[in-house]
Amino acid sequence: ANDLQECERLLAAIAEQLPEHFEAMLWRGRWRVEVAEQPIQPAERIKLAEEASQILREVIVAANTSNAVRRQATYLSGRNQRLQGKLKEALGTFSGVRQRSPHSAEAIASGIEEAEVLLQAGNLTGAVSTVHHILRNIGDIKLYNGYWVSQDQLKSRLLSLGRSLRNAGEYDRIIELANYMGLAFPLRDTLRLQAETYERWGDDLAEQPLPVQPVARTARREELNSKYLLAAESFEQL
Repeated sequence: ANDLQECERLLAAIAEQLPEHFEAMLWRGRWRVEVAEQPIQPAERIKLAEEASQILREVIVAANTSNAVRRQATYLSGRNQRLQGKLKEALGTFSGVRQRSPHSAEAIASGIEEAEVLLQAGNLTGAVSTVHHILRNIGDIKLYNGYWVSQDQLKSRLLSLGRSLRNAGEYDRIIELANYMGLAFPLRDTLRLQAETYERWGDDLAEQPLPVQPVARTARREELNSKYLLAAESFEQL
């Protein structure tokens, strides 16, 4: 707490006439958002989020703010809106950053936030589509800019999205997500997600009662066998 107070004192001391002023304001907003995202008392979280909202808004609307600083402030504003439960506003903010500067670090970070909010809202198609956009824009993962979200964090959050889809029984969408991961990540990540999904898909089918009609019963068995076969093929490739 003492370090944050000293940090705030130093940042607030940077005069408005200096070119570093808006970057200093960005950091004043940033530390508030990041502290508010931690497990703290609700009253303190609300206070920090409201302060961050005001500071970041000033940075965004100021005429002299550089494009890079404005983009970072807008991304942080989206995180702050999500923290406050303003999900509709957060979606608009994240989507705007992602579309205006698709190859920036803020666009990738905004995209994963956007996908998570869409999934939370039940828009599964939108969530998977957003993942497609951000992974396509990453391109070569060796050149990935992990300023806001490291490569490992990005992969972990994508896999978490996949687990949420799996728990919802959305197996087709998980396979779609796995294929998109191949745009940026090594093939083994795609194969692992595919193999686990097909195996779980087969297990779910196996637990369901067989249809009474012979034709439907045969079709179910063929579908079940195909899912286990696809799982085996993916595990073999892996």
